[in-house]
Amino acid sequence: MAIHKRSSTKSKHNIGFWVFVAAIILSVVLAYNYAKTETSPSSASVIGLFGQYYIATDGNDLTGNGSYSNPLRTINKAISLALPNQVTYIYPKGNLLLSPMEYPQSSVTVISGGKDIRITRPPALFSLVTPSISAAEWAGSFVIEVRSASLAISQLGFDRVRWDLRAGENSRIEIIKNRLFYTQPKEGEQSLPGKILVRTAHKSSVTNIAENQFLLADLRAECCSVNGLQIMHQQTGIVNVTKNLFQYPYVNKRLGPKLEYEGIMLWRNAAGSGEGVNIAGNIFNTLGFSPLGPKTVQDFGIALAGAKNITMFQNDFSRFLGTPVRP
Repeated sequence: MAIHKRSSTKSKHNIGFWVFVAAIILSVVLAYNYAKTETSPSSASVIGLFGQYYIATDGNDLTGNGSYSNPLRTINKAISLALPNQVTYIYPKGNLLLSPMEYPQSSVTVISGGKDIRITRPPALFSLVTPSISAAEWAGSFVIEVRSASLAISQLGFDRVRWDLRAGENSRIEIIKNRLFYTQPKEGEQSLPGKILVRTAHKSSVTNIAENQFLLADLRAECCSVNGLQIMHQQTGIVNVTKNLFQYPYVNKRLGPKLEYEGIMLWRNAAGSGEGVNIAGNIFNTLGFSPLGPKTVQDFGIALAGAKNITMFQNDFSRFLGTPVRP
């Protein structure tokens, strides 16, 4: 009897194990088939109910529906299809190449009505590498205004792309764990594209910028100034800048470009206050750093532009050749 009982128990364990394996395989197949489902362009809103849109260089805003196999072309189109009061994920499919005609700097995309937009890398099932958004030539800016809504941008790479983000009333913006590259400027460009500009347009706004890498490289042409992050503190909203890396290469200013670098540039409001801005735990690095090397007096880790009442602590300038803070 004891032997029969052990055998029965073992059989039950085996059955349970294979049921578990079958359930995992079924869930993967269903997820894959859902993402690959072809639907008509008119049913794009149905895809939106599930809260996800794919965008791709070969996508189409007119005939695409946002599915994995029939993606949209632009971020703006995906935002316009998102429904109020729900989370909507926007996934770049592979590396997205921008066109200047699709993102004119004069065009402002508004996120409002309780929308919760999250632009991020696709699920692991469809993306084993971090997608990037790049521009073959300077493509202007993503100009996005957030009012009574949320925007999150995370786990993506950007090259020669500039975000102009406007934090309006009751807004929340999060820029988390991205890699932003600044590359060789073209002739006639006065500053290097590839940065984040945040405008706090209302005191009820909250903006979090954390764990990003602002990487400046390849400085050969003459250029006047560049900064990784600009904050235009028009109203006293909350801006938290924490645990980011600001890195740029050492350049001999007597031999190289006439460049001024600021990791963070703050433009104060009319009252001259930077109240509500918290800058903490960031690292400022100079590639090619040497303790015996000459200081680069034109470069600044944080440029305050006269702003007062800013909270700053535990920022690391130990491998930065410039001046840590300019008042």
